[in-house]
Amino acid sequence: MAPEATTPSVIAPLQRANHGSHFRAYGLRGMAALIDPFLGVDHAWMRAPTFPPHPHAGLSAVSYLFLDSETGKTVHSLQIFVGLARERQDMAPFALRLEPQDVPVVQLPGAKVRVPVGRFGGTGSPLNPPTDVTMLDLSLEAGAELAVPVAAGHCAFVMPIFGTAMVDGLSFGLDDLKLPVFPAQDAPRAITLRAPLGSAKVMLFAGPPLHAAST
Repeated sequence: MAPEATTPSVIAPLQRANHGSHFRAYGLRGMAALIDPFLGVDHAWMRAPTFPPHPHAGLSAVSYLFLDSETGKTVHSLQIFVGLARERQDMAPFALRLEPQDVPVVQLPGAKVRVPVGRFGGTGSPLNPPTDVTMLDLSLEAGAELAVPVAAGHCAFVMPIFGTAMVDGLSFGLDDLKLPVFPAQDAPRAITLRAPLGSAKVMLFAGPPLHAAST
């Protein structure tokens, strides 16, 4: 069955978080039931150490640095929190690392897809995380359009990083403080992205809900 385009089922709010002049972020929090298997995402800019070392238990904490962090002046990143299946919550901690040059890239007309985790078409990340998720770094040139397939039974959501992106016909930008969430459904679908006002970057997250696997 070919994926079918849909409209966003839910518009989720983003929350601003600032710590002095050296840290600012847009956070997707308090929506874990909707974005399962993800727990939350912070899109942040940090110019100095902000948080002391602290532990995480029963989840995976993923840091994704954007390429504009290479100047060393500001760390531009995502902090992504991913749930673990109940039987894996007490497993010994371990780290996975992928250098920027090792992230698979798919070049399409008007679009570039980086695949740090999961798969896009026939291209897959070399990482094997404990929870089955996909994270795609999607860059669109002005006027470009891209359809991203989402498997049946997978939740998905799209976070704007810069520029304005149309997601299945609805406009989303960084300062709009909102993003579209596509709850898991029985049929596969495609999420259509377009950059109508200039170049744009978004992150797409997808994965099968953990609560469904445990019921």
